Amino acid sequence: MTEPPFERRRIKRERVIKGGRLVFGFAGSTVACRILNESPFGLLAETESMTELPDQLAVKLDDGAIFHAVRRWALGNRIGLERVGAQMTDEATHTRMRSILDILELHGLDAAMGILRADRFFGDAALREAAETADAALARLKTVLQGAAPV
Repeated sequence: MTEPPFERRRIKRERVIKGGRLVFGFAGSTVACRILNESPFGLLAETESMTELPDQLAVKLDDGAIFHAVRRWALGNRIGLERVGAQMTDEATHTRMRSILDILELHGLDAAMGILRADRFFGDAALREAAETADAALARLKTVLQGAAPV
């Protein structure tokens, strides 16, 4: 295994503390981990003890986010992982997202945004960006409509 690529990152990682599990193998073996930093491209996971992991595995975060990853390096009980492909969700998270869609359609963006923020956008950067863009657009629309004067 190679040394951690600290200077080769494309984007600076954000420091976080998140719980999760590394999932691998046909039987779905799991190892508990903490996520210490992350970016849209990768993350640093720390396990309780040194653990032999395959090159390809899945990461399941406690917030419901699931994604495939490739192990790029390991040093002691720290593992550098690259995210591969789009984020996935488990059945419970998928059901929760569908219920928020129903709230969006019935009660509007403000109600849905409150729930999405409380759920931390399910750890999905694309969902967070889309929701925040929609929220900003709605705020701009309200401002324009409130400022419209009769001719």
